[in-house]
Amino acid sequence: MDRSETILQHAFQLYHSSFTHAFELTQQMRQQGITDMDRRFQIVLSNLRTGEVQKEDWEFLQTHVLA
Repeated sequence: MDRSETILQHAFQLYHSSFTHAFELTQQMRQQGITDMDRRFQIVLSNLRTGEVQKEDWEFLQTHVLA
């Protein structure tokens, strides 16, 4: 297992143990943004929805975590 896979595995374990509540979103809200960050967020959300999360998605989300 290479270093990036190890990091992702630890991140998964951290997120899995941190999120103890699930929410069902019942109203569809479209992203309206036009900036590069808005477009990247749209891609990340799409990948999360389909279960095809990439390393770049995880890195993008890490830039928006409150410490």
